[in-house]
Amino acid sequence: MTPETTATVSRFRWIVIAVCLICLFSSLGASRFWDQDEGFFASTAASMYAQSDWVVPSFNGEMFGHKPPWMYWMMMVGYRLFGVGEFGARFFSAVFGMATALLVFRMGTRMFNARVGLLAGIALPTCLMFSVVSRAATPDVFLVFFSTLALYLFSRESLLNQDPSNLTQDEQTSILPQRWSTWAAMYLMMGFAALVKGPIGFLFPMAVIGLYLLIMTPAVKRGERHDWKSKAATLWRRFGPINFFQTIWRMRPVTAIAMIAIIAGPWYLAVGMQTNGAFLAEFFGVHHWQRFTTPMDNHSGPIFYYLLAILIGMFPWSMYGGPALLEWVRQIRARNQNFAGLVFLGCWAGVYVGLFSLASTKLPNYILPAYPALAIMIAVFIDAAMTRHQNRDVKAAYLSFSGLLITGGVFIAALPIMTWFRFDGQTLMEATNLVDSSRGLFGRLAWIGIPLLAGGMVAIWCARTGHLNRAFQIASASSVIFIIVFWNDSVPYADQFQTPQKMASRFQTLTQEQDQARLAQLGLFRPSMIFYGGGRVHACQNGKKMLEFLTAENHDSFVITTSEIFDNLPHLHAQIEVVAREPDFPEQGELLLLRQRVQTANQGSLPVLR
Repeated sequence: MTPETTATVSRFRWIVIAVCLICLFSSLGASRFWDQDEGFFASTAASMYAQSDWVVPSFNGEMFGHKPPWMYWMMMVGYRLFGVGEFGARFFSAVFGMATALLVFRMGTRMFNARVGLLAGIALPTCLMFSVVSRAATPDVFLVFFSTLALYLFSRESLLNQDPSNLTQDEQTSILPQRWSTWAAMYLMMGFAALVKGPIGFLFPMAVIGLYLLIMTPAVKRGERHDWKSKAATLWRRFGPINFFQTIWRMRPVTAIAMIAIIAGPWYLAVGMQTNGAFLAEFFGVHHWQRFTTPMDNHSGPIFYYLLAILIGMFPWSMYGGPALLEWVRQIRARNQNFAGLVFLGCWAGVYVGLFSLASTKLPNYILPAYPALAIMIAVFIDAAMTRHQNRDVKAAYLSFSGLLITGGVFIAALPIMTWFRFDGQTLMEATNLVDSSRGLFGRLAWIGIPLLAGGMVAIWCARTGHLNRAFQIASASSVIFIIVFWNDSVPYADQFQTPQKMASRFQTLTQEQDQARLAQLGLFRPSMIFYGGGRVHACQNGKKMLEFLTAENHDSFVITTSEIFDNLPHLHAQIEVVAREPDFPEQGELLLLRQRVQTANQGSLPVLR
């Protein structure tokens, strides 16, 4: 790390804070919850909050064994502070997102220099996927924070600037944190991660540290010889069973078990006792073992799935992905003063991407804990290019800036084309069975390409005129503006098309003074309907069950379904009336809110709402 003035580091830290405040907190509650995950988790937290139950998660009146309680606890505190709504549920996600960005800034500064820290601290909250989870009522950002903090605590006391070839066997112990308190704090953070997502909260960070220690094992000394026997002996020494188990012991497994048990143990014990083991059986048996061994919910993918996920999820910073990888390899081979830090980052990203690539169930958010390492690696490339100004750096910059320009052009041109370009007598929008209201959405989304297009063009021009540093600054600024426009314009505009949530809110409005009102669905279930409907949503298997539900005595009952399903039940139309309609975005047809067509002295027929 190069020496940095306190004023410079402080100024850069405030820049990271400002970017996070603008990109993660602005318009945080401007959109309703998005299905599926936000609908599930926000509704579960609301149910626990209403029942003052801090132990057993429940959704739609039943135990919900998907996730441990940490995110629900954060949402419950948010509900207490800001009310039961979108902002309260998402507030602590944004707080932990900003805290993670500051951690990444600190790691980049300590391991490399302040400019690397600044670039990484800006890149993380302004890449697409991390900004999504930092603004969502989901557990992912909490896991990323605690995993990152645990790895930071390990790295800050490790000699991350050491070349393993210069270490003796006795000196290898200096790579490890020397104070027991550091190990205890590190494993305490992993305990909190276990309260977020279970065993992966501590197994994966421990795997990162273990792999790093194995790689940093000193090579076998054989004079000046570097033949295949020496290389084979070094590999055996590093990855053989003896060093493997010695490394595990050096990582203080007893301390790990004790600290993780202190933090996570009480809740796991309590939820197991209160549910007679049902929660633990579902959580570990279904949502861990089955997800790893079999594709669940059609979430499968090829072995390279996560490479594509990173390309999209880290956009627009993934435009530097190729050059950043080449720079990482180049510096690893050079064995400069950054060698061990780069090895640590490679282990960090490699463990998450590699192990999850082997899992059968694949989702893009699974590898989010690798994003801090990837952000720092990208920052290392940009910093090196801004320092060297070599021809290869200019070419790499052209490639990256061209990616921004092309992507921006695609947003601006391709999305509107879907609404007017005709092939075989149909627009692309019509051919994909999208409703006419999609036209306005596609046109609105096209605007987010402007900062990318403009930023790419200006950055290329700056690079061509010899101002490479300014080119990177312009490109970085355009990435920040892209995220700001996306969350403050495009997302709130798209929110108007969330019609299942609207339907559930209509039910809540119509029945707000009726304690016995009930809601059900036929062929249309969205988790967020639980939250906006204010209670349980029953399920009707067919038209007969729907009629029975609507005609039950002593209840004012409503059903949400689609116009297509209702049109296929003409024999029920005389007994059921439509009280509200909404477009079934993004598909053709409508969503309907139905009730029994009955008039009594106290209950008249409701008008159809649009």
